[in-house]
Amino acid sequence: MPAPSAPGIIKTLHSSLAIEGNTLNLEHVTALIENSHVVGPKKDILEVQNAIKVYDQLKEFNPKQLKDFLKAVFFIMRWSSYIHLKMEMAEWADIGKHAY
Repeated sequence: MPAPSAPGIIKTLHSSLAIEGNTLNLEHVTALIENSHVVGPKKDILEVQNAIKVYDQLKEFNPKQLKDFLKAVFFIMRWSSYIHLKMEMAEWADIGKHAY
């Protein structure tokens, strides 16, 4: 698997996040991959950092396991602290209970 700093991977990460509304540009994504400081919306910076972490761990995910898919989604979507993420997951689980 290519390193996240490979040009194609940088463009893929940037494009995937831009589709979802991330405002950071290609240079910002490259800087974050290189662990450089970036000025921008905290939400967008964390989203890119989390996408990089997920990319680095792709070999550990089983594409046929729902729990691995959800783990990757939660990792990318995490915009704040671990506690905030747990609260969101609890809310989603609660919503899921009432969906049936």
